[in-house]
Amino acid sequence: MEHGARSHAKYSASNAHRFLRCAGQVALTSRVPPRPASAASDEGEKAHELLQRSLLGEKVDKEATPDMLAAFEVVHDFLDNLYISRGPHLVVQIEQPFRFPQEIVPADDAAGIADIMVLDYAEQEAWSIDFKYGAGVAVEAERNPQLMFNAVGRLWRVPIRRVTCVVIQPRITHHPKGAVRQWSCGPLELAEFQAEIEEAIAAAERAEGALPEHLSHHLRPGPWCRWCDAETVCPARERGALAAAYGEPALARQLDGIGLPAPADLGLDRVAHILRHSDMLTTWLRAVENYAKEQMMSGRKVPGHKLVEAQARRQWNGDPEAIAARLIDLSGRNLDWDDVMPRELLDITKAEAKLVEIARSAAPKGGKDKASRAARDALAFLTLRQSSGNLVLVPEHDARPAVDRAATMFAGVALPPLGP
Repeated sequence: MEHGARSHAKYSASNAHRFLRCAGQVALTSRVPPRPASAASDEGEKAHELLQRSLLGEKVDKEATPDMLAAFEVVHDFLDNLYISRGPHLVVQIEQPFRFPQEIVPADDAAGIADIMVLDYAEQEAWSIDFKYGAGVAVEAERNPQLMFNAVGRLWRVPIRRVTCVVIQPRITHHPKGAVRQWSCGPLELAEFQAEIEEAIAAAERAEGALPEHLSHHLRPGPWCRWCDAETVCPARERGALAAAYGEPALARQLDGIGLPAPADLGLDRVAHILRHSDMLTTWLRAVENYAKEQMMSGRKVPGHKLVEAQARRQWNGDPEAIAARLIDLSGRNLDWDDVMPRELLDITKAEAKLVEIARSAAPKGGKDKASRAARDALAFLTLRQSSGNLVLVPEHDARPAVDRAATMFAGVALPPLGP
């Protein structure tokens, strides 16, 4: 089944992390058009479809990009290693539909399709697996609502004593837990999660029955707003963005002719508060701009704004080698081929991908992970990490060690004691 063609239930696994935290999200989303597809989302849909086909034994080499094929190998390796360690009695289910057990809304309104589910009936264990092709935002496995939703929906009639939620995100290379992240739970935690979902559905249904002017009381903005269809029209999100900047709920019209406060006038506590909400502010403003463009491209007017052609950039017109030869002629032969078509060493990331691909293709089944690590270790002797010296501001929970530039600059400097 094509992922893009699948119809999502009103309460689906992929949306569980939102309606668990924002009771009004489902009602508000139903009143706005769906978010238009982006190049990244289209690429993700294609990667999921090709992965599904490859897991079912089809050859997809001619349709998938090298990055996709490398990502698929990570999924295949995980399943192969699971098969080797557990035995041939494992049952692997691909793209299996289910209904979430609840009695609040019609059965088809709370449902989903699990990417990959692996069952070990002998040991009463299961693995709820989700493939993420995105390279921008790392998805965590611990208490992942989508994977737990899938596990409850697929396994609520199966005697299971342990479920492992698995996120496989091969293009996220900087995560301290690696590309494959796992978290396990027992039946009690799944039962508690099932109760949370039922309470969230009941709250969302109450929000849907509220008067339009009262719906904002059921909206709660946060990180889960990312990629929500109602992101740009959510009144609670707008109030939150203004509150983060001004420190109090402010009407949008109050910004006209006033401007934002100067950073030096905020105080460090206010600066810290704004930084904690910076992602919400920037993504919301970007989403509003994109929404305005979409509306104007469809013929609607946004007061005070217009669409214009982007500044044209020059580009070569013709065959590159023919242009290079002409450039050499125009220079009076003072330029040569290396001047006009310079050769350069392959990018490190691309070189690593090619070496890993070659190593994996030559490795026996079950040994592909080891071959990948060996190829990366060999490449490490040809590279070094050299800091640019620039500092990046990140939240305190980031795994990287803090840098105290002042302490480094004044190390060894003895300062006189303060006081009389």
